[in-house]
Amino acid sequence: MRYKDVMLKYKLLPLMLLLTCLTARGFDFADTLPSGQVLYYSYVAGGVEVVHPNSNVSSGWVGYVKPTGALVVPSSVTCGGTTYAVVGVGDYAFRACSGLTEVTLADGIAAVGNSAFYGCSSVTTLTLPASLSTVGDGAFSLMAALADVWLSAAAPPTTSATAFYSVDLSACTLHVPLGTAAVYASAVPWSAFGSVVEGTHSVNITVAVNNAVRGSATGSGSYAPGTVVTLMALPAEGYSFICWNDGDTLNPRLVNAVVDRVYTAMFFSVGGTVTVCDTVHDTLMPTYYSIDIQTDNAQLGLGVGSAVLPAGVEVEVCGLPLEGGRFVMWDDGVVDNPRRVTVTGALTLRALFERTSLATAVAPRWTLAVDGRRLTVHCGAGERLRLYDGQGRCHLSQQAAGETTALLLPSAGVWLVQVGDGVARKIVIE
Repeated sequence: MRYKDVMLKYKLLPLMLLLTCLTARGFDFADTLPSGQVLYYSYVAGGVEVVHPNSNVSSGWVGYVKPTGALVVPSSVTCGGTTYAVVGVGDYAFRACSGLTEVTLADGIAAVGNSAFYGCSSVTTLTLPASLSTVGDGAFSLMAALADVWLSAAAPPTTSATAFYSVDLSACTLHVPLGTAAVYASAVPWSAFGSVVEGTHSVNITVAVNNAVRGSATGSGSYAPGTVVTLMALPAEGYSFICWNDGDTLNPRLVNAVVDRVYTAMFFSVGGTVTVCDTVHDTLMPTYYSIDIQTDNAQLGLGVGSAVLPAGVEVEVCGLPLEGGRFVMWDDGVVDNPRRVTVTGALTLRALFERTSLATAVAPRWTLAVDGRRLTVHCGAGERLRLYDGQGRCHLSQQAAGETTALLLPSAGVWLVQVGDGVARKIVIE
């Protein structure tokens, strides 16, 4: 071979290798979860789906690290400053990921592709969302260790008899929403499960308004866990719907009934003067401000109530003590806890805590049992029960109807349970 031919060959080699890599790549971008697991995504209608990293699936995970342990596929992912909804799990996405032990799909995921979890032989628990509508052929085949499937969908997802190919479903338990066991027991392949267990409680959704003169709202009721509920805000003449109390502006709005929640529709005057929280404001359109509630020691307590809210809204914030901690005061000297503030501008408050000694610690008057994402709280009837996530957002606030209250956590992560005004207990669900 001539010298210049040899040199040309070596000049082309890097380009050939690059083209080979691009050809083998089966995704548009990758993202690392807080757990350290890397997921791969491709753009599809309505958002993105999780995909296998190699376009040629038979080449396996060459050059990539398979996810292991407990996996939570998120409801959204951000790339290049844009947030995309995760709407599905593609064909063969986790093929032969034998190191996975639990799989949870977040709400919003509507489809699981063919053989998506084929050969995930160590998975014992599978948690599927209320939004799931279709499951591909062999999606959960060869899951030899599978013992429990938790399904939040009120109607069985559409699939075929091969969805759980080579899985002994007679030895598995299917957990379904309250009132749906008969429906699942008559649908293939769900009817093949050894036992079908209904949820033991309903979810209470309460829809309120900031002022009954300005409008009304619909959607309140008791629902089977996992039911998709439509909330509708209906402004009266001269008023306009602005947002819900959690800042969401969709109307109508779809919510997933997972835990008891209160949603308040916020109405404001289209023009002229309106009274909000006993303070007169001239408002054509409210200005939104950031409320940032912090803590001086995350080991002892949490600042609760951070939000972005319209001017004039009154909001309750609190310093939530954890076990071993005691709330002292706010950094502006106020000792009220919880505390109500009216939004007039951007506000930052820090809750100050101190450590309590064993001698001064109050004996707990309530107990808590944890079974996966199911919580059972034993406390006095009528006591106020609250559930917070790790960022201090309140997901539930209700009075205990009896001595035993069952709760279903929306997802894995850090959760805080508080009874009355006492210390909260931290739970980590993996």
